[in-house]
Amino acid sequence: MTGKSTQSQKPADLDPALRGDRGRMTTAAGTGFRRTIAMAVALVLALFAAGIWIYRVQIESVRVEVARELSAIARLKAAQITDWYADQLEDGASLMHHPYLVDAVVRFLAGPDAASRRELHHHLSSLAEEHGFSDVRLVDVEARERWRLGPATVDPAPWLAPVLQRALAGQRPVFVDLHRDAPGETAYSAVVVPLYDAAGRGRRALGCLLLLSDGAGFLFPQLHAWPLPSRTAETLLVRRDGESVLFLANTRHRPGAAFTLREPLSQTELVTVQAVQGRQGSLRGRDYRGAEVEAVALPIPDTPWFLVAKIDTAEAFADGQARILLLLGLMAALAALAGSGALIAWQRRQRAHDRALLEAAAETRAVLEYRAVILQAIGDGVVATDAAGRVTLVNAAAETLTGWSAAAAEGQPIDRVLALEDSRTGQPVSTPVQEVLASRASVTLANHTILIARDGQRRHIADSAAPILAPDGDLLGVVLVFRDVSEGYALRETVRRERLLLGLFVDQAPAAIAMFDREMRYLAVSRRYLADYGLGERDIIGRSHYEVFPEIPERWREVHRRCLQGSVERCEEDQFVRQDGRREWVRWAMYPWYETADTIGGAVLFTEVVTTRKVMEEALRQSEAKFRTLFQRHAAVKLLIDPEDGRILEANEAAAAFYGWPREQLERMRIDEINTLGPEQIQEEMERVRRRERIHFEFRHRRADGSVRDVAVYSSIIDIQGRSVLHSIIYDITEFRQMEEQLRQARKMESIGLLAGGVAHEFNNMLAVILGYTQLALERTAADDPLHADLQEILRAAEHSARITGQLLAFARRQPIQPRVFDLNTAIPDLLALLTRLIGERIELVWQPAPGELPVRMDPAQLDQVLINLCLNSRDAITGAGTITIATAMGPCTCETCAGASPGPGPERVLLTVRDTGCGMDEATRERIFEPFFTTKAPGKGTGLGLPTVHGIVHQHGGCIELTSTPGEGTTVTLALPLAERQAEPTPAAEPVPALAAAGATVLLVEDEPSLLPLVRLMLVELGYRVLAAASAPEALQLAREHRGAIDLLVTDLVLPGTGGRELADTLQAARPGLRVLCMSGHALHAAGSKGGGERPAFFLQKPFRLEELDRAVRAALAGPAPGERP
Repeated sequence: MTGKSTQSQKPADLDPALRGDRGRMTTAAGTGFRRTIAMAVALVLALFAAGIWIYRVQIESVRVEVARELSAIARLKAAQITDWYADQLEDGASLMHHPYLVDAVVRFLAGPDAASRRELHHHLSSLAEEHGFSDVRLVDVEARERWRLGPATVDPAPWLAPVLQRALAGQRPVFVDLHRDAPGETAYSAVVVPLYDAAGRGRRALGCLLLLSDGAGFLFPQLHAWPLPSRTAETLLVRRDGESVLFLANTRHRPGAAFTLREPLSQTELVTVQAVQGRQGSLRGRDYRGAEVEAVALPIPDTPWFLVAKIDTAEAFADGQARILLLLGLMAALAALAGSGALIAWQRRQRAHDRALLEAAAETRAVLEYRAVILQAIGDGVVATDAAGRVTLVNAAAETLTGWSAAAAEGQPIDRVLALEDSRTGQPVSTPVQEVLASRASVTLANHTILIARDGQRRHIADSAAPILAPDGDLLGVVLVFRDVSEGYALRETVRRERLLLGLFVDQAPAAIAMFDREMRYLAVSRRYLADYGLGERDIIGRSHYEVFPEIPERWREVHRRCLQGSVERCEEDQFVRQDGRREWVRWAMYPWYETADTIGGAVLFTEVVTTRKVMEEALRQSEAKFRTLFQRHAAVKLLIDPEDGRILEANEAAAAFYGWPREQLERMRIDEINTLGPEQIQEEMERVRRRERIHFEFRHRRADGSVRDVAVYSSIIDIQGRSVLHSIIYDITEFRQMEEQLRQARKMESIGLLAGGVAHEFNNMLAVILGYTQLALERTAADDPLHADLQEILRAAEHSARITGQLLAFARRQPIQPRVFDLNTAIPDLLALLTRLIGERIELVWQPAPGELPVRMDPAQLDQVLINLCLNSRDAITGAGTITIATAMGPCTCETCAGASPGPGPERVLLTVRDTGCGMDEATRERIFEPFFTTKAPGKGTGLGLPTVHGIVHQHGGCIELTSTPGEGTTVTLALPLAERQAEPTPAAEPVPALAAAGATVLLVEDEPSLLPLVRLMLVELGYRVLAAASAPEALQLAREHRGAIDLLVTDLVLPGTGGRELADTLQAARPGLRVLCMSGHALHAAGSKGGGERPAFFLQKPFRLEELDRAVRAALAGPAPGERP
């Protein structure tokens, strides 16, 4: 370079001070040789160590700055996405309660006419325009599309049905994740908003709105925008999809990556894989291109998304590495020069004795050359001027920065070579040369200075100017030293903008945030912080936290000190007493913030005043405590059940007493261990309670002792500490069910009894005809006549049929009985011989009477019938040999009816037990054993009326019957009869039977049964009476009016069509005083009397009857007292 050559040729002229020192330099050369060598070595070592340290510090500093920049951008974008997600759900929630929109949907669904379509289109188009939705659709509860605002560009059918059910069941909007229907189509997200009539306050679901958002509308532009110039930086949005990472948006380097680019989770060197595996903050690794990157990963709250902000490592460290390498090169050059200087000094020492003057000149030139080399190698630009302000020297760095070569710049005015400008105003700025020449002192340029190179390139520089003074103090010129600080300036501007953005973020944040320096002076505060702590619009920036809040206790000051030492402090509930005495509850967290990787710059405080929430929680706690007290002390059985898995969360004391398990054990059980239903049925019923479809149930619950009780359960959903549980109240309805079953059985038996009584009545009429004619025929047939035997068989069959109808009447409790008091132990032995013949020789009959007398009041004939039926049933149940035991005893009745009537033992009863060793019966047979016509015997072997008849007889006498049986072990039937008074009833004296009525007695016969009327008339004629026969009451009245003679006796059926027999008798007795009456019926006496009307007849004849029975009844009636007379 020309400038360097000129300096080398005139060393003495360039540095006059060296000429006077030449002799001294020669003399001191020898003594300073060793010192020079030592200093050179030390300098080389120091430069090497310093270079390594500077390299490491600079690399780490660049990495920290890159991480901060990426973190700020990532947080900003994550906050934007989170706000967008929250806005989507908030928009959906507000639409659920939009009355005009809901009314429009109701009208449209009720009748989609033109007016309702226009109204709905107006609302939905306004909705889409206001909230930025790409499409809005309306579907009904069956997921059928009813309205679409835009074209059908997407098909929600694959995911709509389950999301629709979730939204309707939860009664809140549901966000549908980003997805794409097919390759090449638009990626979109959706919000499903349930709608209910009456703006969400009713119970009827209308359907759902689908709010569709095109990802290209807001989300993707926010991702792709990068706030700083960069060649490789970008933001990625990903989520985990099975065993891979799925990219949700296009990338900078792969435009078609959305929903097509996947990365396997096994490639852990990828920053996106590290993000979805849970790593947050700064990351290092490779991106989808395989390039080394610096990245920051953050999860998006409430979504499966992860945000990754990244930049290529090469770009991030490019400028820093260039500066570091340049500095290290300079230091290496200095080290090399130091070594060269030491070598030159050594050579000069060797030749000093013979070339003193020449050596001094050579030394001078070497020093000058050494300084010139340093000047040219230094990285800063150096320009020297003379005292007139013209350029005399330009080093290589200055040539590069200014665009002027040393030769071109020499002699030029300094303001022409250094064209300066203020970056803030754009106005030219003068060089400080004139100021230095005038003040003879060093001057530094102000910040924001721009150097405009000769080719127009603009650079930010930092420079200083100093005077060049000769040893005698003469001003020789000015030297200017400057360097390019464009990168540092850009970095400072980035930091300034970042801090400005941080300040805006803190100021506008919805949370209470304060940022402090190490002295706890405020650097930034949010408006919420000022509002929460009652600071209003006070300017507290720069003021101490302890000055603003002097009442802060020492424990909080200690927290501040720990945080400024690097600790993260937090507290969910902390009490703070203000100066005015008010107590506030605060939730807070405090984090240190770092200026560099190792330097704490201060602390950030996040706080939230939770006094209102604390008061509400305390009220809720007291309310829950009150509820638990009421729950535990309530007399009703209560359970708290987890509706998710059926676990019993809590049980009160009444529940423990009812079920028989201790409370602690109950609260470790599940409801399906108590309820007899299956787990699936129980879960289904709990779901019905959760959906508020039903609150009342009837179940069967097990108890600790193995018993099962019928219970009524009332269940509802309640919230306890933010958790939904089933509150169930249980009532024991076992006794009610037993009474209900008994009532049902009684009604059934009554209905069957009515049917049996009616059937028996009709059979008795027919049997009366058969018996009567058969008996008359036998009277007229000789004993040796072959027909006589046939008639006897007919008579026996009719009598057997009469006994069957008698059993029906006994079952129906319509058989007339003649009860009397007798000793059960005395009456039964008279029947044992008959019973022994009936059961056969292979079966042993055992009689076990209780000691003493057992008086009962009943019809002895019916006692015989009861024992015969029971013993015959026992006989048929025994295969081969066996035993039938008849036993009597005194004791309380143990049947369900009597046992449930009172808590203690019932009254003393006479117990008659028939026990066999037969085959026994199962539970299904036991439940039906008293049903009429139910039998387990082979066809033709039984009528199914034996045990129902026994049942009817026992209950007709006020008793109870209990049957127990075990298959393979036998059956026991116990009859509990009321204990009669001890005194025996006198046997009524036999009334005198009058002689056969004198010839000429007139009988008026009334019988509506056509086949029976002529028979009875014939039988009365056979007995010697004159008979007037009528088939109805009106006909009888007509005969009585027309008959001029006396009528001695009225023989009438009690049950007549129209006018009953009792009413007919009253009418005739009124017209013919002294008329006697004999009533007859196929019904039992009390049933016939209720059907015939009037009072109980004095003389009654039960159908069917034999001739002699009719004879006795007629004579008794004729011999009885006349109406109105005392007997």
